[in-house]
Amino acid sequence: MIRNFLAITFDTWSDVKNIASYLKNFAFRGQRESDWELTTTLERSWEENKRHLTLKDRSIIESRILDAFIRRAHHFVPNPPDSTASIEWISLLQHYGGPTRFLDFSWSFYIAIFFAVEKATRDAAVWAINIPRQRGALLEKIDGFVDIDSPYNAFADTRQNVFAQQVINSYRESDGNFVIAIDPVIMNDRQAAQQGLFLMQSSVQKSFEENLAGTFDFDPIQFRLEENIYKYDSSSHTEKLLLDTWVVKIVLPKSMHCEILNDLWKMNINAASLFPGLDGYARSMYYYPFSYVVEKRRRTKFP
Repeated sequence: MIRNFLAITFDTWSDVKNIASYLKNFAFRGQRESDWELTTTLERSWEENKRHLTLKDRSIIESRILDAFIRRAHHFVPNPPDSTASIEWISLLQHYGGPTRFLDFSWSFYIAIFFAVEKATRDAAVWAINIPRQRGALLEKIDGFVDIDSPYNAFADTRQNVFAQQVINSYRESDGNFVIAIDPVIMNDRQAAQQGLFLMQSSVQKSFEENLAGTFDFDPIQFRLEENIYKYDSSSHTEKLLLDTWVVKIVLPKSMHCEILNDLWKMNINAASLFPGLDGYARSMYYYPFSYVVEKRRRTKFP
C-alpha cells in the first residue's frame, strides 16, 4: 500500500544506520529541530511583512530580487552565468544566503544527518523524498509542457531542469503546485562536496510543503498527523514500507547526537570536508566538545 508520509522514531543510532540501504534514490535534508516545517528562505523572507502582502505580491517580489541580484552580482563574481540562466543565478543566490524558492537537499543520507545534528539542541530530523516517485508524478503533470526529446544528462535530470527554467522565466504562477528536483549540471565546490541538489517549489503563492504534498496529490496536513508516526523495528517489512512511501521523516533523538557526530567524523563527514576552506575547517572545531563527551563516557564505562 502506498503511503503519503511517514515519520519514523528510533531508539539507537544503529537502528538509524540499518535503514540507509533502504533509501536508495531518495534525496535528504537535515533540520536541527524535528518539528520544523520545510520552508524556503523566500517564504521566510516575507513572513514578517505578510500582513501587507497579497499572494500575488510574492511572485512580484521574487522577480525583483532576482533582477536586482543579476544586475550587480557581476561586481563580485568573476564569471557570472548568462543573464537568462535563471537556475544558475538562483543557485548562486542560494549559495550566498539570499532568499530563493530553492531548498537544499543532498543525495547522501549521512551528510543530511550531519546537518541535522551538528548544532542541534533538541531532537533533530532528516526529511527523505522518494525522487523516482517524485519524478514520475511530476512528469505526468507536465506531460506535453516539456519536449519529451529534451537532452538527457547522465548526471542530472535535464527534463526537470528544463521545466524549472521555464517556470522561473515565465514570471507567472505555474498551473498547479508541485516540487521540481534540480540536479545542477555545473556545481560549485560546496555543492560537489555535499552531493547537493535542490527541490524547487513551482508556486511561490503556496508553501513549500503545499507544493510537496501537491506533487503526490495529498493534503499537507498529513505531515502533522500523529497516526503517521511509526516506531522502527527490524522486521523485514520495513524496506517495503519505506520504498512505498513518498515522503519520510527520520527523527533523531538528542540523546544519540554525540555518538552520531563521532561516527560521522570517522567517515570524514564534518564541516571541514563539507565546506572547503578555512571557514569550514574552523567550523569543524565544534566537533571537539562532542568527541570529548564520547571519550569521557567511554572511560567511565570502561575504566
